[in-house]
Amino acid sequence: MRLAEHIIALLFEDRIDDLILRYPELKFNRPKLTKWLEFDPTYRPAQAGGRQGQQGKYFQWIIRQVAAKKLKLPSGGERVRDDLMRFERLLALPAFTGDRDIFKYDNKTLGKMIRQTASIQSKSEQERENRFKNVKVVGTANGIIVVEIKNSQELMKRARSAYSKTNPNWTGAKKEPEDYDKNERFGDRLWCVRFKEYATSYLSDGPFYLVYKNNGPYVGIVFERGECQSLENQPISMGIAEEIYPALRPIIDAQSKTGSGLTGNCAIFGNMRFLNGDAKDGETVQGRNSKLDLSFSSLTVLPLNLTVKGTLDLTGSKIVQLPAGLSVSGGMLKIAGTGVTVLPLDLRIEEMEWSEPLPVTEVKKQFYRMRLGEMKQHFWKSDKLYQTEKDAYGEEIMIRVPRIDTGEVERVSKPVLDVKIANSSPWRWPWPGGTTPLTEEEKQVAWIAFQPELVNYFLKNPKMEESARAVLHYVKPSSLQGRSRDE
Repeated sequence: MRLAEHIIALLFEDRIDDLILRYPELKFNRPKLTKWLEFDPTYRPAQAGGRQGQQGKYFQWIIRQVAAKKLKLPSGGERVRDDLMRFERLLALPAFTGDRDIFKYDNKTLGKMIRQTASIQSKSEQERENRFKNVKVVGTANGIIVVEIKNSQELMKRARSAYSKTNPNWTGAKKEPEDYDKNERFGDRLWCVRFKEYATSYLSDGPFYLVYKNNGPYVGIVFERGECQSLENQPISMGIAEEIYPALRPIIDAQSKTGSGLTGNCAIFGNMRFLNGDAKDGETVQGRNSKLDLSFSSLTVLPLNLTVKGTLDLTGSKIVQLPAGLSVSGGMLKIAGTGVTVLPLDLRIEEMEWSEPLPVTEVKKQFYRMRLGEMKQHFWKSDKLYQTEKDAYGEEIMIRVPRIDTGEVERVSKPVLDVKIANSSPWRWPWPGGTTPLTEEEKQVAWIAFQPELVNYFLKNPKMEESARAVLHYVKPSSLQGRSRDE
């Protein structure tokens, strides 16, 4: 990172710290606030070797709304981001006569102002509206149809049809025409492009691609914004991405050729390389928002020695065996709803989400392996690691010694004592000190010999199962129903 970018990054970290200190009663933390940055449309993270980062100029306003209990995050994040994006565009239009200071608005009055200024358009927006009156089909495959929309009225009409009784893909409450005339019309958190101000704003960035399934709206995409949303206005799962990818492939290929790339939620289409077998052994990857989402897909194989920075989500996929050398750091391995029944001995993870058919015994073994290094350190520090006297045949000499705490006589190996206490008497257990420690080589031998006892404890002690389930989270298979649409 260049020095200027580094300084800016540090400055912005200071601003986050300032917000944490300013609102101690809200118990903010850095990970939460960093996540909420995505709701500021002016925030741009720095890219290694590329674009310089840009601070979000509306972020303090967003946090003020949260502190005043006028905005709830993350549930209200999508809407406030769209409102702020529209406000940012209005600032560039001479026809906009409203207050240009964002701090003169709260979350509610900002939304009201946005609705009142829906008819204000730039000259380029007006020209585009006049030029593109209809839609055109740009992709078809396996019953999936993709249409390109560049007209706000057409986008509004089709987006509203997504929630009507005529759409077989929508299972929620049906929206009737009169619902759109109500004063508070955004509370459902569905596609905001049903309303002119947002349809106009979105089309200012690029065309809207509406994906149809069974002749009904299914997914909405604006590549320039990195948005690829289900009808519930959530990022689509890998299963849906795989389903619609063949029809979108010409558009995605064109995006790549123009250098637009796949950003934001649209980055999920980049995961198709794992399904197509294009990912290579030994790769290090990181998905959108530190999540490589392959959930509910037809994935059956991952490359060997794969390293994932963040979360690897295989939930509901067809995979039945994890590859050797898999490492997931800084996130969670999610394998609930898969056919995985055995975990690789060299699997490296920090957290896991799992369900049957993976047996709990495998989970406890993984928990054991995760704690092995820590337990070894404790074992090597144990005061029971001492040298013992042996007879002429190499056998340990056993002695009877009373315990200091209970007085009970125990039969133990006779330790080799230091000169300082060689003549101390009587011998008591535990020894008061001065024993000769094992060498590093002898400690390793003792550690190896001790492991079977440790493994047996892990597998049979109920407390270990409780601890394993707490760290490696169990998920009921029934809870996975419908998650393919929600995640």
